[in-house]
Amino acid sequence: RYSKIVRSMGAIYKARNGRISSAEVGRDCARIAGRGKGKADGAQVRLVLDPGLKFTSSGSVFNMLPAPFNTPVIWSNQPMILYHGTLQQHKASLASGIKPSYGRSNTDFGIGFYTTTSKNQAMSWAYQAAQLAMAGGNRTARGCVLAFRLDRDQAARLESLSFVRGERDSEDFWSLVFHCRQGHAGHGRSGPNSFYDLVSGPVAAFWQQRAAIVGADQISIHTAAAARLLKPEPSLNIDL
Repeated sequence: RYSKIVRSMGAIYKARNGRISSAEVGRDCARIAGRGKGKADGAQVRLVLDPGLKFTSSGSVFNMLPAPFNTPVIWSNQPMILYHGTLQQHKASLASGIKPSYGRSNTDFGIGFYTTTSKNQAMSWAYQAAQLAMAGGNRTARGCVLAFRLDRDQAARLESLSFVRGERDSEDFWSLVFHCRQGHAGHGRSGPNSFYDLVSGPVAAFWQQRAAIVGADQISIHTAAAARLLKPEPSLNIDL
């Protein structure tokens, strides 16, 4: 069933069964545009038939579909589901246990085991890994996505570091990325282990230019204590 979509002044609305007045359109569009209460004032209002689920405006996402389409999972402090993109040939060794020290160096947060909350992002990593392997002569290389469950209460006891923003002026985030990308050991902490157990934050696209991938995240595991908390969820694995 199609609904009417009202687009005006950069605001995108979805109206159920078309029951929306022009006065409501003007008032709501003016409010979102930051003009307080007001009129549509020459706004070009058009009705479009569209079955789409997501609509964007000024970089924001509006999903105004009625329940159940717009209803998230009820919060219960549920475990996080993390995804790791890799090659199918590594599945057996990873199933036997995660060893963060086997990770590559010169990565965003240093040597570790990298995961993401985005299944699509993990699929992209897996495709990239397969392409690199094939370019290196492994013509049978195939990617896969492995899923893991991470209990939030247990993760809260770890020594972790989190970054929220990846914009150019996010000094702390880029400071660590440059530190790790340039091959420095650990995270600069004092003590026997200079790594945090877990680091989360944006993903660098071009680290030297301070450019991050929009909408991407990464959660990296750097110690055995953190790795032990990852529980495989094989029912969510994907072979590509």
